[in-house]
Amino acid sequence: MNQRILHIGILAVILIAVTSCRPPRPIESPSQRPPDIDSNETMAYRTTGERSPKYQDLEIPYMQDMTSRQRILREAYAVCYNNEHRCADWVAWVISSERTNGDIERKVHCDENGNAIGIDDCVPEWIRGDYIFDNDVDKPQEFSDWTPVPEGLSHGHLCPAADCKLNKTVMNQSFLLSNICVQAKKLNSGSWNKLEDKCRKLVQKYNYNLYIVAGPVFNDGKVSATMGANKIAIPDAFFKVVLCMDGTPKAIGFIYGNTNDPHNMQDAVRTVDQIEELTGFDFYPQLPDNIENEIESKANLNEWQ
Repeated sequence: MNQRILHIGILAVILIAVTSCRPPRPIESPSQRPPDIDSNETMAYRTTGERSPKYQDLEIPYMQDMTSRQRILREAYAVCYNNEHRCADWVAWVISSERTNGDIERKVHCDENGNAIGIDDCVPEWIRGDYIFDNDVDKPQEFSDWTPVPEGLSHGHLCPAADCKLNKTVMNQSFLLSNICVQAKKLNSGSWNKLEDKCRKLVQKYNYNLYIVAGPVFNDGKVSATMGANKIAIPDAFFKVVLCMDGTPKAIGFIYGNTNDPHNMQDAVRTVDQIEELTGFDFYPQLPDNIENEIESKANLNEWQ
């Protein structure tokens, strides 16, 4: 009897070991794939507003090719940093009235030792004006690459500081150089800024959340111009996609050429499907297919008033 029990125990151990080594069930559709960031991690902006667990991490795009890329989850946003381009492929965040109505001043906030609050291992040498050296990425932008800033170009935030008024850590993270792209000066202060402001006004007016992704666009996926000794890529254009899940779900995309020429918001409108085709990213992959297909195939600026 004891020997039989021993044999049964050994078989049970073997069965458990084999089962635990079994590969996970393959995911059949890219739109069903979860974000590549650890789902056990959380962001501060997810504490604002009611949100179904089904849509956790909804703003984070899916990318099949992660070669030379780093994905970093921060309190302010998620960033996918391209080490070859030395800038982000995209930055994703959720804005709410709490994030936009806060009283946190737009500047780098330091402690008594001169270190930027909420930036790990930060030293005063990593801070220059309103920008912070990002030691988390493998091939960071250097301050020397931006000295001086070439004529007609500027530091372009992907996640804007005005969307980061939740606390000092969130504000400081908006100034990390991994959140910065080389952007035409008049685009940065003009049409792009108007689009950012429109998103904030919608959030403040209707008290809902918007899921936003923004990033650079390179014609044919190739970098045609760079800046500085480390060759920071200069984008040909910028994209932004915006999703609202309040009421009837809706989404819209925008493409702005990276030039100092005037831009019209209506002319910049694109469907999310069009921007997916241009960038190769899968936006809002956690949505059910019927909702994703519906909202990503059309774009109407009149719905966003």
